Amino acid sequence: MNEPATQTRPQPQNKLVQMFNFIVSWKTKNDGNSPTIRDIGEFMGIDSTSHISYLLRKLEELGMIELEDHSARAIKVVGGKWTYKAKGA
Repeated sequence: MNEPATQTRPQPQNKLVQMFNFIVSWKTKNDGNSPTIRDIGEFMGIDSTSHISYLLRKLEELGMIELEDHSARAIKVVGGKWTYKAKGA
C-alpha cells in the first residue's frame, strides 16, 4: 500500500514546497492516506523527526496544510479533496 519515497531530494531553498508536493503526491498514490513523519524525513534527507515536525508546522502556518490532532498521519491539504475513482469509470 505505502510506496517508498523515491523522488528527487529537494534543494534547501525549496524545502517547504518540495515537502508539500511530496505530501500531495503521497496522498494521491495512497488513497488519501498521509505519509508518516519518517516517510517525509526519508524523502527530505532529514533524520530528525522534530525537524520534520517543525517544517510541517511551518506549512500549517502558511495555510497550505492542516495538522489534524497534530499527527503526521492526519495531514489535510487545504483546498484538496480526495475522491475514490473506480477502475474503468
